[in-house]
Amino acid sequence: MKTEKETLRTEAIFSEDGLHRYSQLREWDKKKPVAMVLTIAPSHQSNLQYDLTNVLVMNQLIELGYGSYYAVNLYSKIGLSHHLKELAKGWDEAGDALIVEQAEHVDQIILAYGSITVKKEVAERERLLLEKLQKHHEKIKLLTDDKQKQGYHPLSPKVRKIWRLK
Repeated sequence: MKTEKETLRTEAIFSEDGLHRYSQLREWDKKKPVAMVLTIAPSHQSNLQYDLTNVLVMNQLIELGYGSYYAVNLYSKIGLSHHLKELAKGWDEAGDALIVEQAEHVDQIILAYGSITVKKEVAERERLLLEKLQKHHEKIKLLTDDKQKQGYHPLSPKVRKIWRLK
């Protein structure tokens, strides 16, 4: 019989009022590369809870040889709906500043927010954030499928089992 033990370290950064989760680090192997995965919005306030997106992200990053990742979002407000009125108030400059700061310390930035950017307001938010990350453009990859024609969110059935980064 063989016993395997692993340690998973999590660390989250929230706004003072607890309404925004700016970043969540999940680390299982300090010796391996670090990713930053940019999705839409956080669903939980707890640092210990996992939603299906986080499970799929972590599983795929392990397969790709990463040892940790920062989960960050276009919108940092916890529990945000995708209604346009709410989206406008769903992020702040402190969150963006932290994303830019953490981008300095990662090996890869993976855009994994899917097709939500077809909404004009979301496309503008994407543009603003990517402009701030411009100096790290060589690290930025898009989560896509075998055809590599569009970006996907980790929940999409087309990328749940295998990630392609373009």
